[in-house]
Amino acid sequence: MKFTMMHKTLASLLFLLVSTATAQFAQEVYIEGTKLSLGMPAEDAFKALSDFRLTKSGESSLVISKYIKEKETYSIVGVIGIKDDKLTYISRDIDTEKWPQDKGFSVAMALYQAISGAISATDSDGAKRTKAEIEVSDQDFTAGPTHGRLNTMSFLIEGKRVTVLISDAADGKGVSASTSVSLE
Repeated sequence: MKFTMMHKTLASLLFLLVSTATAQFAQEVYIEGTKLSLGMPAEDAFKALSDFRLTKSGESSLVISKYIKEKETYSIVGVIGIKDDKLTYISRDIDTEKWPQDKGFSVAMALYQAISGAISATDSDGAKRTKAEIEVSDQDFTAGPTHGRLNTMSFLIEGKRVTVLISDAADGKGVSASTSVSLE
């Protein structure tokens, strides 16, 4: 198997994550500048998100969207989960739409920024260190007439989960990335 520069960069990032020290757990996520915290009363979250469109998804989740005037459409920026009138799940989408053409660099920088943002403490030498759980999976999928492969990288860092989904199907390739926290 031939390894590209992107594979080597991702492997280096994963090695650094696995070989680091412990830090505090973070229980909040900023969505478009709006601070949301796990355990926050749902009513407070609704007030904080009043500039966004909230759409029910399933029994206990709400999709958070913002209006993009130039495109005259809404764009999903996150998801919240609610149980017993409190926030139990917060996910912030990572915008990959404006990545430069150099995809390998872009993917590595997006991962770096997401992982660095999940680590709360900076050591005296300027580095951020913590322990992380890493899960990598792949599966074949069928969505109607479309067949393809879905690769997932998930990093659990200080209570925040950074997830990158990579799809490769007959109708095109795609990347989706998000950061989330959950009480469950």
